Amino acid sequence: MKVYIYKLTDAAGNETFAATEDVGNNIRLGGYDTIGNYQQFDSQEAYHAYEWSEKYGMKLEVAVMDIDTDKLFE
Repeated sequence: MKVYIYKLTDAAGNETFAATEDVGNNIRLGGYDTIGNYQQFDSQEAYHAYEWSEKYGMKLEVAVMDIDTDKLFE
């Protein structure tokens, strides 16, 4: 199973993490923009989070991992 792990660094340097199974799934991230207002991204399409983060002066990174779920629950 592939897992997409998102790391949002807001304009204040705070980090928030979220994970999803598909870039089209729901994701929720939030942080402070360049003028200090809290902004939240809550969408059914995680791939739009990149545009959103840039709009508010934040940085979004993603890592993709393969996880063997059978081994997780032995």
